[in-house]
Amino acid sequence: MTYPTRAVLTLEALVDACARFDPSDVDQRLVVRTLVVPMLSRRLKWLGLLLRARPDSEATRTMFEQVESALACASARLDARAAPAMDRV
Repeated sequence: MTYPTRAVLTLEALVDACARFDPSDVDQRLVVRTLVVPMLSRRLKWLGLLLRARPDSEATRTMFEQVESALACASARLDARAAPAMDRV
């Protein structure tokens, strides 16, 4: 059974969202901050556990680095947008 109206958030889509969201759009920032970042953070935790069990797995290491990089990108973009708002306070 398929549900065409349900969005499937794959790892690729989550990583892409970190790089492509518009930090000036309040709704997009909210989605990234409340959905994308927590989902990727959980994935990073699981990938870290897998790496501890199989440190020689190149595929797991690559995915770990990809998720880590995406989270850093999202954090920087969210922080860059928040910084000017704090200057006005």
